[in-house]
Amino acid sequence: MADYTLEILTTNYSGQIADIVFNPCSGGTINLGNQLLPYNYVSEYIYGEYELTFSAYGGSQCFLSIPCPSPTPTPTQTMTETPTNTPTNTPTVTPTNTMTPTPSPVFGKPYTLKNGISANGDLFLTSGSGISTTDPNAIFSGGSNGTIAFAQIDNLGVNEFSYFNPIILNEWFKLTMTQGLVSASMSGTPFAMQYQVGTPNLWFWGGGTGIRPGQMGLVTPATDVFTINQTVNIIAEPLDPEPLVQLLVYSTNKNISDLNITGTTITLDGGSYPVQRLIAGYAWNHNNVPVGGLSVTITGSGSMTLTCYKNGVIVDQLNNVTPVYPYTRNYFADSWLPSDQIKITLEG
Repeated sequence: MADYTLEILTTNYSGQIADIVFNPCSGGTINLGNQLLPYNYVSEYIYGEYELTFSAYGGSQCFLSIPCPSPTPTPTQTMTETPTNTPTNTPTVTPTNTMTPTPSPVFGKPYTLKNGISANGDLFLTSGSGISTTDPNAIFSGGSNGTIAFAQIDNLGVNEFSYFNPIILNEWFKLTMTQGLVSASMSGTPFAMQYQVGTPNLWFWGGGTGIRPGQMGLVTPATDVFTINQTVNIIAEPLDPEPLVQLLVYSTNKNISDLNITGTTITLDGGSYPVQRLIAGYAWNHNNVPVGGLSVTITGSGSMTLTCYKNGVIVDQLNNVTPVYPYTRNYFADSWLPSDQIKITLEG
């Protein structure tokens, strides 16, 4: 029986990786694995439903159906010494794009991976040892973390300020970097990324001492390395929902603790939390909204800005004040509900 070639393609997902599962009309399931689209599937039997899953886009799925062939009746043969068989196979089946993605994918923004960042369109990565790298996993290796930096304008000349800024600055977020079959994702806290005005304007995160240690982490490691001087697509996504209770510090000389969140005193200035304190700050969260009152105690020196948010709205703020340390600020239970989100930030 002749082989068919089925070309699976779609305008929306061209160049993306799909996990393809084939359910033939004849029964059973065939896992075709992760494939780069367009993809040519060669088989003697191609009829059935193809299920495509795009893990890089939150598990978005597409479906492609090749109608099952009508049963061919078995003819009653007459006495013919030399039967003639007329093949009806068409060697290549190339369906048009009939897949409807749900939801429509976000492909990210294109940047060119470089050994440094000096122009618009550049992306620059370093390992934990501070050396330029093409390995996304190496960014988070070693005793100190590496660097991620990319320009405000991508390599198509598009200004991406309105895309990245609301997602990655002062918010919990996830970045996914993809180049061909290589993909890696990482998450960050509200104080991880910084925006820098210069030539070019850029966003950056660095894990070195005095920058932003402990604020970024690898979520999905890459299975291979990127290629230098080639395009890497960057997707930014908000992490939702955010923790109900957040205590965030960005200060080189201050400390903060929270009281009575779970009925006992919890100090966030040591222990096993995976961040470096008093160098560039930390972010942490608790699962329970306080029901017996919340007291925030700050130790340190110099001026500070303390802001309390309730469901994203500022409800209390001290701006550039110099209190007597240790300083305690009280937030009472009668103004909070169990589903309310509390975020307290300290800078100075």
